[in-house]
Amino acid sequence: MGCYHSLSGMGCGRERLGPPYYLKRIDQDRHRRKKGLLVQFLTPYRQYFEVAQIIVSIALIIMVLLQARGSGLGSVFGGTGTVFKTRRGIDRLLFRMTIALVVAFVLLSLIGATIPAPK
Repeated sequence: MGCYHSLSGMGCGRERLGPPYYLKRIDQDRHRRKKGLLVQFLTPYRQYFEVAQIIVSIALIIMVLLQARGSGLGSVFGGTGTVFKTRRGIDRLLFRMTIALVVAFVLLSLIGATIPAPK
């Protein structure tokens, strides 16, 4: 058998194995630190994100409860509310605000989850 080099990695037995495991570990730690720098500047504001998330979640609960199927906002003020129809006026506004609050809640959750805890 001769000594040859190919793309498959077969050869003389002197293939390059790569850096030792501890150098790989250093590179991984360096990569994690670089990734954490993106939102690390938000660490002092973490508590504000948490408070904002609580406020948005309470507002979202209220919006969903106001949109209870069949009741409508008209029945709150004495209307029957038994007929289902298209959203108009305040019902449409509540529906769109609910969507906006859901988007805000998801964004606050994702950002809050990536902010590192203070040391």
